[in-house]
Amino acid sequence: MQQEDRSLKKLNSIARFLKLSGKFYFLNYNLKLFYDFIINDNEIGTIIKKLLLKHPNYEQEAFEVLSAPQSNLQDYRSKGKITSFEEMVAFCIFYVKAATEMRGGNPVLDKVIGLYDGSGYDKERQDITQFYNDIIEPILIYVELQIQQTQNTLYILQRYKVLCEWYDREFLFNEREVNITQKHLSRYLFDQGFTYSLSETTVPSGKIDNFAIDMGFQDKREFGNLPNAIIAEGKIYDGKASDLQDVRNQVSKRMDDLGFSEGFCVIFNKTPNQINFYISEKENLVGKLIGGFYVIKENNKTSFFLVINLDKSFLNSTKTITEIKAELV
Repeated sequence: MQQEDRSLKKLNSIARFLKLSGKFYFLNYNLKLFYDFIINDNEIGTIIKKLLLKHPNYEQEAFEVLSAPQSNLQDYRSKGKITSFEEMVAFCIFYVKAATEMRGGNPVLDKVIGLYDGSGYDKERQDITQFYNDIIEPILIYVELQIQQTQNTLYILQRYKVLCEWYDREFLFNEREVNITQKHLSRYLFDQGFTYSLSETTVPSGKIDNFAIDMGFQDKREFGNLPNAIIAEGKIYDGKASDLQDVRNQVSKRMDDLGFSEGFCVIFNKTPNQINFYISEKENLVGKLIGGFYVIKENNKTSFFLVINLDKSFLNSTKTITEIKAELV
């Protein structure tokens, strides 16, 4: 069983706090706590910022719905301007953002509960719950689905490491890189549900633009919307340090070209040395080891590095393994 993501646990705790706060969670500082977290958290912020960049038009729409005295959420949605769940989530986030920036009075509270009409506490609770379901809940569901997809991918690649090191070690050690990437890694990912493994070596003809046309896409960045697509680049390491940087650069460029926020670098280590990655401290560049993966976060992109050790030296538990430090920039 996979451990629940820490960022997701924090987000759910803040959401419960909002729910328990009753009408007071409409106060700007409570909503701001929620908004600031989903924007600034390292993991969730990457997901949210990518979504908002895709749908910037809803920022003005949300502001107008919140500002106009006669407008409300239900009327806006009935106009058919929101055509997908993703668009709805983007609108919800911008709505919360607009609420935290309003000055004078509390427009969210006024719109949701309105003037006291004698309906009593039960009606107030019903209105607040409806707002939570309409605005907060879609954001929580979207984030959870996105994080679970990442966790599932990491789990699938962890199983691939076991497959390689326990069962296919000798076979892979003697194979060429193109055969490992195309016939082993990409085939494994396909069997696990990733129909499109978008690496340099597996895209038909190596021409991603032609492949996008074959798929019926007008823009190759539409690949980033496919739940069954993955950027996973395999690379053999035989002691040449530049190979490790090359695979990082390939994956980073692939993410930029295709609109992905995540990419996976699978290193097939044929040396008897243990590879330890690190990065020099730079602005907007964070590296850390998480669950067997070295993870680099840079702006709105995340690169995962998985090392598969194929040399027979790793089978000998009594032998001291030499460690090498590999800097990624």
